[in-house]
Amino acid sequence: MKFNSLFSIFIFFASVFILPQNIMSQDEGGEKPKKEKKERKNKKPKAELKDLTCKGTIIKKESKKGVKYLLKTEDGIVSLPKPGKKDKNPTDYSKFEDKQVTVVGKGYKKVKKTKKGEKVIIKFKKIDSITEGAAAKGEDKKEE
Repeated sequence: MKFNSLFSIFIFFASVFILPQNIMSQDEGGEKPKKEKKERKNKKPKAELKDLTCKGTIIKKESKKGVKYLLKTEDGIVSLPKPGKKDKNPTDYSKFEDKQVTVVGKGYKKVKKTKKGEKVIIKFKKIDSITEGAAAKGEDKKEE
């Protein structure tokens, strides 16, 4: 007897709460209502891209993930972007490897505080031009 009463209660709740929602969603187009995406509260603002000019030597760094090219300056190492497949003229860093160059492009400069002091991080997002030779000698870094 207890089983029959529990079963009848379940059927009652299913008919009152679950079935009307399914019927209403099918009337609206047959699709279930989608959940709304939650916005991230801790989303950091992206750094604004600025025109940058750096002088140094391009070095090649190989890892498990692939090959990455870096610009070694007197102050440290600057990260260069991977050449894009969609770019009209992708940059070939291999012909500038181990040569003095001047890199002009867009990127950002960020100051990071550490226990030892402040560390300046420079990262290029887009390369406009790379020139090599005597034009590359002289000043180390210049921000326009």
